[in-house]
Amino acid sequence: MKPLRQRPSDYVRQHVYFSVQHVERVAIELRHHMGADHIMFATDFPHIECDWPNTRPFAERLFAGVPADEAFKIAAGNMLSFFRLEDAPVGKRVLAESIV
Repeated sequence: MKPLRQRPSDYVRQHVYFSVQHVERVAIELRHHMGADHIMFATDFPHIECDWPNTRPFAERLFAGVPADEAFKIAAGNMLSFFRLEDAPVGKRVLAESIV
């Protein structure tokens, strides 16, 4: 078997995306190890264990103390980029309305 060209963590940073819900504050605190560009906020709607209708207060607690640019990436920007929606009407609207 050939040795890897990179460390396993490098492959994860390049190819793996994570989703986080309000209970996963540790993932937000460790965002610099995983890469804030590879984390996406999730609610698990419409499943019974989802955050709705309390998504907003949960998200506000999750992102407390997180710089606005990183919070935007995790809450919306990374999803738009991953699914290549920046130029779609919804992506343009989200980006235009963002405060970052």
